[in-house]
Amino acid sequence: MVALGCSNPAAVPEPAHAEARPEVTSLGARPLQTPVATTATSGSTAPPARPSPSLCSPDTPQSELSPLELTKVLPGPVLSAAVGTPPRMAVWSGQSVTLFDGATARELPPPRLPPGAVVELFFGRDDQPRLMGFAPAEAGKEIPVYLRFRHGSFRPEPSELGPLGAPRGALYGVLGFADPEVVCRPRELCLVKRTTGWKRVPAHERAVPIVLRNGAVFALHPDHVERLRDDGWAALEPPR
Repeated sequence: MVALGCSNPAAVPEPAHAEARPEVTSLGARPLQTPVATTATSGSTAPPARPSPSLCSPDTPQSELSPLELTKVLPGPVLSAAVGTPPRMAVWSGQSVTLFDGATARELPPPRLPPGAVVELFFGRDDQPRLMGFAPAEAGKEIPVYLRFRHGSFRPEPSELGPLGAPRGALYGVLGFADPEVVCRPRELCLVKRTTGWKRVPAHERAVPIVLRNGAVFALHPDHVERLRDDGWAALEPPR
């Protein structure tokens, strides 16, 4: 069970001089460059600051602040998860895919994978699950995995990979219904697949996690992050 609550602190008047107001982000708080000032004229006092909007107010009924009860709907491990067009989502346990469609859930027929395969779960542009990855082997001889759920089973779809449809070589990237999809083979190339057309950029020496955020594609290395540009991958500075 997870308990959630919220409160609104009493408003505190702002000082009459310029003050840097912190900007709260997911990475912490930092002062804004432009100060926010309040001015008090002679014989008057500065109006009290309004409390920031929140998910609750002093008038929120106590019943709405009660703890939330969470119900387990799927036992076992979750190695990968993907979100399709709401309310569709799916999870990969390492053996099977469970597809959630609103309040209903069903386990899909298990895919046939080569021994030792490591795959990630995605949704494709058709809003159906896909599994992509590879079975480790000597560099360049890995067994690629690209399976599309179609007609009731997971089936290979090398035709969706263009020049990366060869039977050898690892696959990594990011799939989905948003532009772009990116499919890569280490030491060869990445296909950047948009609805307006495909293009190629150089791939990495080894498979790395690729994520898509608001149309921007990032490669997550252990010690730095790269962003996909028109001509390839560019490291973000400073390294992290």
